[in-house]
Amino acid sequence: MKSAKTLMKKNLVKVSPEDPILEAYRLMYLKNIRHLPVFDGDTLVGMLSDRDIQRAMVVNKTDDLNLEVFLSSGRKVEEYMSWPIFTVMDAQPLGFIIEEMINRKISAVLVQNNSFEYVGIITTEDIM
Repeated sequence: MKSAKTLMKKNLVKVSPEDPILEAYRLMYLKNIRHLPVFDGDTLVGMLSDRDIQRAMVVNKTDDLNLEVFLSSGRKVEEYMSWPIFTVMDAQPLGFIIEEMINRKISAVLVQNNSFEYVGIITTEDIM
């Protein structure tokens, strides 16, 4: 049976709660990812998703046909990140992970090894 270790992306791209939301968005765009774990030092404090970024967007109607969308550079990741974060161990069976993601209505889980270090992430795109 396949486990989290077989499917997870190993190179975690992380942000800090104090990082500007605009910089987090740029990182997501450049890395072509939809989820950023948020760490305060070595401590996991949240997850920022593309949906959280959408909540941070400000939309101004410029005329009947045009909209202007922007992210305030003064807003921080901590204002939009989600918590708590569901984590799994790297030996956890994929069937369990998929079931939990469906039941919890989440699109990403972080993966820990036996030393409880965060070593990867699994998203719905990985599963598909």
